[in-house]
Amino acid sequence: MASSIESTSTTTTLKNNGNTYLSVDTNENATFTAGVTATSLNGTSLNGGQLAGNRNKIINGDMRINQRHGTSTITLGATATTTFVADRTRAYKGTSGGVMTGRKTWTSTLEGFADCFEVKTTTAATASAGDINAIWQAVEGFNFTDMSFGTANAKSFTLSFWMYANTAGSYGVSFLGNMAQSNRSYTTAVTVSAGQANSWVQHSVTVPGDTTGTGWVTADSTNGVSIYVGICDIGSGSDLETSTADTWQAGNFKRKAADVKLIGVLNATLYITGVQLEIGSVATPFEHRSYGTEFALCQRYYYKTTDTGSAFGTAVLGNLTAESSECSFILPTTMRAEATVVIHDAAGTLNKVSYYSGGWQNGGTVNEANMQGESILHVNAANASWRANVSLDAES
Repeated sequence: MASSIESTSTTTTLKNNGNTYLSVDTNENATFTAGVTATSLNGTSLNGGQLAGNRNKIINGDMRINQRHGTSTITLGATATTTFVADRTRAYKGTSGGVMTGRKTWTSTLEGFADCFEVKTTTAATASAGDINAIWQAVEGFNFTDMSFGTANAKSFTLSFWMYANTAGSYGVSFLGNMAQSNRSYTTAVTVSAGQANSWVQHSVTVPGDTTGTGWVTADSTNGVSIYVGICDIGSGSDLETSTADTWQAGNFKRKAADVKLIGVLNATLYITGVQLEIGSVATPFEHRSYGTEFALCQRYYYKTTDTGSAFGTAVLGNLTAESSECSFILPTTMRAEATVVIHDAAGTLNKVSYYSGGWQNGGTVNEANMQGESILHVNAANASWRANVSLDAES
């Protein structure tokens, strides 16, 4: 074997039999074009970010967790109950006409992933100009602070995901800053060729950090939304289209005019999983966190008790009188904010509990159900012994 070292004014390269294995530029950046084996490897960062663990700013990117609906199919709409096909990620349908469905389902043929996010058009429609139809996840400000957006040190990031689409074309991908603070957006696209349709393909886009807008700094120091990650546009209206792609600009834009409008394609189907957003210009392999860790991350934004009918609230946990019981529950995870409380009995009747009076009955009165801070749920029911199903929503 013949090894050689070659140098130019900009690069020094190590070659073996004419093949380059290592290049070092004048800024001392090294690029390996083959595998690296080392007994000790020291470094300060990976792709400009932390070395290991918690690289992914997307929560539940492998779509394993769906507290709201399990694997049930839902008809998409514009409310919380009709958009979350999996925890943390919405499929938002703002167009009133047409029908689109969503569900969490089995990936079947994608190695390393058990679940995915499905969106399907069962009745096609045309979006009005201002309609938003998109799949996105909102990233909390506290989780985006290290990006340093709005400063001269703003960092680039890479979004990667696996997608299976039966319709070829370009699909809009967008990023929108908190509209009350920065109101800045970046629009790009990924392409599904005719040969890639009906197969799993990993896509990635790298986005430069936005150095403009002090609103980023404000948003990144709160528990509110810093950035909306538009994983895939599914047919937003013309007011959300831009001809200026691949750059940060003022306004709310989700797509280019030529991108696929899934809402207008009958029987169009899209599957997405393995969504990852990380610092740097390289899409690293998906970060598989433990189920317990991922579930706890989801519970910061949405928490649901056990299935209706199980013994959640009982008098022994509260202040008991013959007429009522008052209970306070410490949640397993501190929620993002004081959550909206939804409580119902075993029959599914809102603002009612199931109560015991010679047997379990439905329709018990709820005197009070609210959050005390971000980690304590308080319930007062007009029955000595009761149980109910409670969901807490702290999504923004």
